[in-house]
Amino acid sequence: MSVSKWEYFEPLKTNRWIIKLKGCDIKEYLFRKYKIFNDADKLMFSTEVYETVQFQINPKDLFNIEDVTIEFLDPVGTVVNGFVFNPKSIQFEQSGDYGSDDLLNYKILMEIDKSTLHSLYNVEEKIKNYGII
Repeated sequence: MSVSKWEYFEPLKTNRWIIKLKGCDIKEYLFRKYKIFNDADKLMFSTEVYETVQFQINPKDLFNIEDVTIEFLDPVGTVVNGFVFNPKSIQFEQSGDYGSDDLLNYKILMEIDKSTLHSLYNVEEKIKNYGII
């Protein structure tokens, strides 16, 4: 009988993440969704942020964003990995419509400075921390 090495595997969930912005005070719980994608040779980041009665975003503050951190969480809320990057350019949109009863939010689109994009943790280091290696 042989014993094989057990491998830790847990896929990340699409609803376990936190976004933090340096240079612009938007609370983490106001982010609705995000997407990272390419547009030809550009790497893009889009997100939507809720506006609330208690917290309103000043559009000019979006241009103060120095870096973006996306933290991926495990089932108990521990940060297990993520990305950090600087924006190269920023676009935003907000619109109102009396014919709609949707929630008011900002749509933010950033071009990522690819030279600044990196993971929060080195994968091998993370595996060692879980005691697998």
